[in-house]
Amino acid sequence: MKVKKIYIAASIALLTLTLASCRKEEPYVGPCSVNFRAYMQEERVVSRGYANIDASHPSFTAGLFVHASYEGNNYVTPSTLVWNGKTLTTSLKLEQGAYTIYGYMPYNSGATFDKDDLVMTLPGLAGMSASNAMVIKPEQVTISNGVDKKDIYLEMDHLMARVTPYFYINDAEYAKLRTIKIKKVEFIHPNKAYTATVTYTDPSATDPSATHTTIWSEGAEMASAVTFYEETESPVVLEQQGKANAKAPSTCYFCPEMEISGLRMRVTYDVYDAKGNLTRPDAVAENSIKKISGKLSEATNYKLYIPLVPSYLYVLSDGDLDSDALVVE
Repeated sequence: MKVKKIYIAASIALLTLTLASCRKEEPYVGPCSVNFRAYMQEERVVSRGYANIDASHPSFTAGLFVHASYEGNNYVTPSTLVWNGKTLTTSLKLEQGAYTIYGYMPYNSGATFDKDDLVMTLPGLAGMSASNAMVIKPEQVTISNGVDKKDIYLEMDHLMARVTPYFYINDAEYAKLRTIKIKKVEFIHPNKAYTATVTYTDPSATDPSATHTTIWSEGAEMASAVTFYEETESPVVLEQQGKANAKAPSTCYFCPEMEISGLRMRVTYDVYDAKGNLTRPDAVAENSIKKISGKLSEATNYKLYIPLVPSYLYVLSDGDLDSDALVVE
């Protein structure tokens, strides 16, 4: 699978990592600071891939498991890596020695790592969620004596599939008379928690599919309605007709083990007339999404174009009355 290199600068806070390590006879010079560089896997794209990680990317905390072997014994120390929208920071500092770094995002207090079998378990992942989930490819690191700073490059692979609805007005006459502001978007479907069991296979492999395998298992039922967009300071406003003017309020993530036939979408919106007067506040349209079904593929972005179809155009001059001004096809 092709990997797209996406650079994130890193500034580091220091905390000694207490791992056993081999030392040579020369004078020892302190533990080594580490600077992380993060890369996000390029998706298999149905119509468009993820945006680069930059200031617009949501903040997250990743969990790290730092693995070392010494005199036939394995040692693992957990740590974290934080992206705050601007910088990448960690509390990690390494002594002289050889390590392999494993991990995932977002941080999960129930995550575990089997240091002997190299199996990472991530419980409680929502089958349908506004949050992404990723697994970090193993990164082998050697810290030499006398080196006081080390750059470490992490590559993150997608565990989930992504569904991104793009809305647009499909009627030119309606676009001249009305403006639609999207206020809230929800997906509705039976939802469950899942546990991802990630078995690392070959830390030295360059192909992401060769570094780990993932097995999913179902857990408890969760809320069946997931809100993945609510109005912000920069609301999504539809004023122009045509697919070329489509806008995406946000995106939703799905476990690839989840069957999503019968998925529904509920949209809450306001309608304004040509003079900017609010004619229909908090209108709601709910429809089935038939363009995707079955199980989706991880690391794939499914981009949905959703035309907003006005009905009863003849009543527009009468303030829309009680008609369904918006129908999501």
